[in-house]
Amino acid sequence: MKDAELLYEWKNDKETIENSISKRGVTMEEHLNWLEKVIENPMRRLFILDVDGISVGQLRLDLEVLPMVEAAITENRKMQEIVTAEISYGLGAEYRGKGLGRILLEQAEVLAEKISVSSLIAEVLPHNKA
Repeated sequence: MKDAELLYEWKNDKETIENSISKRGVTMEEHLNWLEKVIENPMRRLFILDVDGISVGQLRLDLEVLPMVEAAITENRKMQEIVTAEISYGLGAEYRGKGLGRILLEQAEVLAEKISVSSLIAEVLPHNKA
């Protein structure tokens, strides 16, 4: 939980709130409760993007295992799980507009592949200029 304060600061940034689904900031108590649940949940993965030793943003993957379907049968006739991940990410205010969002998304693809995620999903609000 060493990054708790930084994540809290990013979550309560005005632009982050405007582009979030909830449209509200959180108290430190709410944030710590949320963070503890994220860390304990094996279906959620939280990462901090560091550039030259400086934390500049966060990436979260919320995993979902889809029901096995006939199309997921592998060549050896074993069922294969299909895993999707909803992606949530943000950058510290001073790091926006520098192309780091693209790097964060590229890293999301690399991380997703490492944990056998077949597709990434993101919900972006129409007014979000990211």
